[in-house]
Amino acid sequence: MKVIAVSIPGSSYSEPVEYRLRYRYAVASALGSSEYTPQDNEHIRYFHLDTEPEPSPSCGVCSVNGVDAKITLPYEWYESSSQSEKVLVIWLNEDRIPKGKYRDFIGFLYQESKKIEPKVKKFDFSLIGPTNTALLMELINNDPIEKNAQSFRIFSASATISNNVLSKEIKHGIDHTCSNKPEDARIQCLLDERSIVRTIGQDRNLATALLWELEQRGVNRKNPIFKKDCKDQLILISEQDSLYARSLVEHFRSSLAKQCGGKEGLMTNFTYLRGLDGKLPGLDESNKKSQSEKNTQEQKNLLTPFDDASPEHAEGRNQFDYLRRLVDKIEQLGSADDNRDPIKAIGIIGIDVYDKLLILHALKDSFKHKIFFTTDLDARFLHKDQFTWARNLIVASNFDFALHPKLQGTTMPFRDSYQTSMYLATLLAVNPQATEDWVNIWMIQYSNNFQSRIILNNQFNALLVPQIFEIGRTQAIHLASPSNKFLDEWVTNPILKFTESKEIINSNCLVNNFIACNTIEPDRTKQIDWSIIYITSILLIFAAYISRGFFNRLLRNVFKPADTKQKQTRKHSLYVINEYVKSVFKTVATLLFAFLLLFLLLFSIYKDNYPTHADGEPFLWLERVSVWPNLVIRFLGVIVMILLFIYFFYHDRKQEIEAIENNFGLCKKTCLRSWPVAVRNGPFLNLPETKRTHIDHLWPEYKSAIQCKESKGYLWIFLVSAVSLGFTLYAFWGLGYLNFPARGIITFYSHYIIVTIQFFILWGLVFWVAYEAIACRQLIEGIEIDQANPNKTAWSSEMRKRQKIMTGLPVDKLNPYLHFLLITKLIKSINSIIYLPFILMLIIAIGRSDIFDNLGFSPALILVYISASAYLIAILYLLRKSAEKQCGMVLQYYEDYRMRLVATSFHQLSKIDNLLTEIRNVKQSTFVQILQRPALLAFLLPGGGIGLTSIIEYLYN
Repeated sequence: MKVIAVSIPGSSYSEPVEYRLRYRYAVASALGSSEYTPQDNEHIRYFHLDTEPEPSPSCGVCSVNGVDAKITLPYEWYESSSQSEKVLVIWLNEDRIPKGKYRDFIGFLYQESKKIEPKVKKFDFSLIGPTNTALLMELINNDPIEKNAQSFRIFSASATISNNVLSKEIKHGIDHTCSNKPEDARIQCLLDERSIVRTIGQDRNLATALLWELEQRGVNRKNPIFKKDCKDQLILISEQDSLYARSLVEHFRSSLAKQCGGKEGLMTNFTYLRGLDGKLPGLDESNKKSQSEKNTQEQKNLLTPFDDASPEHAEGRNQFDYLRRLVDKIEQLGSADDNRDPIKAIGIIGIDVYDKLLILHALKDSFKHKIFFTTDLDARFLHKDQFTWARNLIVASNFDFALHPKLQGTTMPFRDSYQTSMYLATLLAVNPQATEDWVNIWMIQYSNNFQSRIILNNQFNALLVPQIFEIGRTQAIHLASPSNKFLDEWVTNPILKFTESKEIINSNCLVNNFIACNTIEPDRTKQIDWSIIYITSILLIFAAYISRGFFNRLLRNVFKPADTKQKQTRKHSLYVINEYVKSVFKTVATLLFAFLLLFLLLFSIYKDNYPTHADGEPFLWLERVSVWPNLVIRFLGVIVMILLFIYFFYHDRKQEIEAIENNFGLCKKTCLRSWPVAVRNGPFLNLPETKRTHIDHLWPEYKSAIQCKESKGYLWIFLVSAVSLGFTLYAFWGLGYLNFPARGIITFYSHYIIVTIQFFILWGLVFWVAYEAIACRQLIEGIEIDQANPNKTAWSSEMRKRQKIMTGLPVDKLNPYLHFLLITKLIKSINSIIYLPFILMLIIAIGRSDIFDNLGFSPALILVYISASAYLIAILYLLRKSAEKQCGMVLQYYEDYRMRLVATSFHQLSKIDNLLTEIRNVKQSTFVQILQRPALLAFLLPGGGIGLTSIIEYLYN
């Protein structure tokens, strides 16, 4: 027969009530996995245990320390279907046991349990508990209940106090048999004497694991170039009235000092009293409601009282007003100084999950881009009504929601890590041979019972590693499980890198063969969305295909017949071969460049996620915990913008200029400029003070500016873009205004590289469009119609004769009309490239959507958008004003000409009316209303992207 006594909290607060429900589920599930079924599925029986079997005749109902001597103990019987063995589960209410009498009560219960079935062949008694450190210390600071007995065990599944703290709490003289041993061995000796097996990890490991995780995210991560010392500030908000929280804070402080070489002052601690909502059990009317009404109420937002509470109501039991003042205090501490950088992370340490959620709710809006972290995984963090503030919460926990499939069996995942720990402890209690085999094997090897138990303890502790999670949209994403040995070494040497093995063989791990388990964690599936990788590859291949088609068009243009001059100066066949080789080389180089970039992206994702993402970023598309989608989108944006620039610069603009030259009979000569002149003048033409009127003089000058390759105009664009990029990067990194929650080195430096490239391209596109617009404006103003002599010719006679045939007007009246046609052609060519920089802004805006991760828009990013847009729109506005002025003059000239025809040549009115109609139509289509202007529509593109992602985010929520 086996007796399993489960120690549970007995308080009537909502949190202990929930723990009791979870613990019973875990215990019953573990018994079911071990093929034990309840004898009575419908009832839980109870009996009264008399702690004073021989009461004094003078007392009626005696008590000890104010607690009734008779304690009611619920119990359940389970029986095995495969063997004639029973399990008695007894539920112990810790609150009903007299203070200071826990050890005596367990001993008394142990002795009484032996009397239940005295004739049983084998008897095992297991205590799963206690649930808090104080009772565990009481067991250690007293004599063993049954020293080194094989039939008596205590499985500590909830008390996470570290061994070094335990050693400080041990009474003097209680460890006389273990006093000559080192600290860890001394603690283990005391635990072994009292048959205590700890089945949960220790606080110091959780604290160190959190610091390690923060370091993966750049908090106090030393870098020989950017950061040579620890400077990032941390905030810890902890329960004041729990030993668990106080112990964790001390471990966190000491581990941080070790990590930073003894530097202090980086961590600020604030405390609160448990029960922030101020609710007391049994004092509200909800206890009188029906169960269905309670369930409906529980589904509502748990934090509604915080929203409803008025900040000035600083009275009563609730502590909401304290949280509001805490926000102000943290904001005051957030500024940097010579020795400290701004606050990077905020930790919440406590037992009550509702308190943690309340604090998250109070702080998240004010500190959206800080890293929030806590301990102990709980499914309540995943509730949809808590998503807004619990998302991206870093959780260090001793267990996941489940164990390895070999141990978990058919049991569903649990609600929190303590429930998993309770399940594991029950498995070990029901299957005592699992640990007995370990002890026997080590005793054979070392011929020493104590030494074998030390080895057993170390082997078991190796399985109880802290596990780190990040709360996503639908699940808690497992990030890493650093070993305790690694954490102990890392805290004193932070440059160490943690690597996990590619594959952990756990095929022989069974409940009754626990020694064969190499891990008790669940199987970790690869957290990478391969469908996204496939889509990315297809898009990049498609982009390469488009570029191939573009270059093929260039190749076809190479084989057009050579003009007379070409035939006279060189052999046409050699010229064609030369140009063909150049074009093929460009095509191959572009394709190789595209595939090289594709390979670098895929290799970075592979390197960051295989064999695990222990020190990297998981690739998940819509869980909102990964920056990889952002990097992929921005990477694609860079590739798309490069291809679009190549198309518009080398193909579209070139064809437009050639078309204008052919249509207007303009000179095709290009004036070359030197490097100093190109840098000094930029898009500004060398115009005399008296404006030229002949287009043949202005057009070569205009081409010398816009044909960047021949005239070296790219130097001006490059320099101004580099200067703007420098200011942008200083705003982002020097002032720390661009949030990017990268985890690991690969995503961190990928972000640096891509952000540098994308903003250099952005400023390059902005200044290229502005460059074209300024040069176009200079040309338009240079060919301004002479008001004194509007009929003064500025065009070739051949061009005017051609237009005379088309319009029917005299040759000397066509000069303003040709001005008008040239201006509208130039404006339309500029309108075709206005959208390019705003398309890149749109891509950046989509990539920074909260759909993917906690990114958002920093003030610096918004300032860059506004600055680039304002500069570009201002340049385009000036161009438009100059063009409209010229077109207005042309329209006024022909309206005056029509008035003169009314009196002299009435039969020509139809021709001039047709021309006026054409001018008005072209002018209206070229210079549209303000809400339809290309510059404004382009400016609204990024805003449309933000709105679209907001709609998608709302639908997902």
